[in-house]
Amino acid sequence: CQPSRFEGLPNALCEAMLTGCVPVVTNVNGNPTAVGDIGYQVAPGDDEGLAAAILRAFMLDEGEGDRSRNRIVSFFPRDRRVRDLTRLVEGLVR
Repeated sequence: CQPSRFEGLPNALCEAMLTGCVPVVTNVNGNPTAVGDIGYQVAPGDDEGLAAAILRAFMLDEGEGDRSRNRIVSFFPRDRRVRDLTRLVEGLVR
């Protein structure tokens, strides 16, 4: 669950999805980019909607967790992250 009011692209959310967690997020900034059509998105400040989404997420079958993991693996593959980080570090060194 990532009930942020402001957020970049949250590492903790992506890491949780890699382990098969079904995301429940507020639909702000980078959260929708990370989750796509997986899990649940609610408006910031919608406490009742957030609680309901968490309960629905707990009721899903395990296949949804596999979908979470597959989304992160396909959208943010390791080789891309290594390449981007290497470019960033090399740019700072020069």
